[in-house]
Amino acid sequence: MYKIVAKIMSLRLKKVLHKVIDVRQSAFLVGRSLMDSVLVANEVLEEVKRKNRSCIFFKVDYEKVYDSVSWKFIYYMLQKLGFCERWVGWIRASLQSLSQIFRSKTTIPIINQE
Repeated sequence: MYKIVAKIMSLRLKKVLHKVIDVRQSAFLVGRSLMDSVLVANEVLEEVKRKNRSCIFFKVDYEKVYDSVSWKFIYYMLQKLGFCERWVGWIRASLQSLSQIFRSKTTIPIINQE
């Protein structure tokens, strides 16, 4: 049941993502690639070298960013982006249900295939 509800919600959300996500976001979206950002960074660096200018580059490591997300912040941002309270409630309920599912599965059964 959870998968069906999640699919319906994701299809609805897909219709408005272009209004919510900045055009500079280059990963995790259809038609955009993480490599786009790498190419832009390389072009900027080449331009700086070519014009013999100085600049500062920094790299941010997002390795475990999704492990430490604040769900309260997500709910807050959904409201600030104009999502109605009902939608935010559905997201909240889905995430709570999902976390309960994962907590209840403390062991993964191993099938002996002899």
